[in-house]
Amino acid sequence: MGAFKQSYRHPFMAILICLPMLLATPMPTTSSKRGFTVELIDPFSPRSPIYDASLTETERIKLQTESDKHRLCYLSSILKINSSCINEINSGVIRPNTRKRGYFYMVVLDLGTGASRHTYLLEFDTGSGLTWTQCDPCHPMFHQEPPLFDPSRSPTYHYVPHNHPLGKPPTYHPDRNGHCEFRYGYADGAYAEGTFSFDTFTFANHGGNNMLSIPNLLFGCAHSTTCDNPYGGPVGILGMNLDQESFIIQARDATGGRFSYCLFKAGLTDAMTLRFGDDISWPWMARRQQTRILRYPEGLYNLNLIDISIGRTRMNFPPHTFKRKSSKKGGFIIDSGTVSSTLVPKAYKVLETYLITYFDSLHFERLRGPDLPYELCYRLPANMSHARFLPNMVYHFERADLSIYYEQVFYMSPQRGAFCFAMIKNKEISTLGSFSQQNTQFMYDSVSMVLEFASVDCAHGV
Repeated sequence: MGAFKQSYRHPFMAILICLPMLLATPMPTTSSKRGFTVELIDPFSPRSPIYDASLTETERIKLQTESDKHRLCYLSSILKINSSCINEINSGVIRPNTRKRGYFYMVVLDLGTGASRHTYLLEFDTGSGLTWTQCDPCHPMFHQEPPLFDPSRSPTYHYVPHNHPLGKPPTYHPDRNGHCEFRYGYADGAYAEGTFSFDTFTFANHGGNNMLSIPNLLFGCAHSTTCDNPYGGPVGILGMNLDQESFIIQARDATGGRFSYCLFKAGLTDAMTLRFGDDISWPWMARRQQTRILRYPEGLYNLNLIDISIGRTRMNFPPHTFKRKSSKKGGFIIDSGTVSSTLVPKAYKVLETYLITYFDSLHFERLRGPDLPYELCYRLPANMSHARFLPNMVYHFERADLSIYYEQVFYMSPQRGAFCFAMIKNKEISTLGSFSQQNTQFMYDSVSMVLEFASVDCAHGV
């Protein structure tokens, strides 16, 4: 698999005209083992093909927080929430190239067989279901450097026909050729549309020489897109949510329906890994806990958050604080595409008030200004260990407590001489973002519907 550079922009509103009702379960072709491992690429790591060494820390954080705004709009659109994002869309704030350097983790895979087989970089997305990429012919199309996937040259390619048992009206739209068509619409008016198709996906096992091929995976073969993004990035999505068309649901015979990752700080040269099925392992001293994944129609990974502690102080939120409402607002989602964790305004205000009182008692100087990435920031005290004054956080889930160490609660900026509470308030939903997920190994089990986790030194562990 050679080096390459690619382009892609994430949809903010997904409109699926055709969704299959069931899925044929593909079988692994190279091994009976139900597991494999691939590299999980951080966009700000030197290992990333879109790594930009010229980015300053300030620019990187600004890109992350801007990416979060659009990501939260996207999640709201999945939930069909009447979001405040509509005002942003109408005012033209969201533009076709806003995600040219969005914060998304990436994976490398091969699509197709024979002369059509090529290597592609796709966004790893626990918030999306459909896996898709551009296909030849594609007009109009967004720029990408790897060749477009040519279904006509892949002997294992076949489309979903209009009379296929996987697609039934009114959840699919037959085109003039009797195929099953999909369309993704974007908040800025752009779109990607094409044919629901099947073909073989091949993964290079990280750390080994063997390849694992999984045939008959459903994906979207896009033949028309209007996403203008010449700046580099993935050429599609590897959908990992709980929808029936997602990769992890389709590939259960190859993965056992389980995947695991362990994130660490951006910029390190070590490789992060995405492990599936029997390849998932845990450090022998890891204290593993489990909490239930709540199933809702949108396919997102919802968790039952009960309360939050800062340091040793429990906030004692009322029982309904993080419950999902009938309007689909509320709830708590673990998400790979959001960097900063978010809380609904009432919950955020409680934490903010507690921290203001706490830092006032230490006589810390509060900092304010448009150039700061978060609302609650303070000047770093000189010659004082961060561990002496920065508290940890605990998310109290159903039957499990997730401890988040202060390094993943507060954003530290020695260059600015500042630190900030790395959380933002959001009117619609609360999320556990990737910054707070660092140094915790997570295992998603889509069969047992549990999230398992343990504190781990991710850079030296899994």
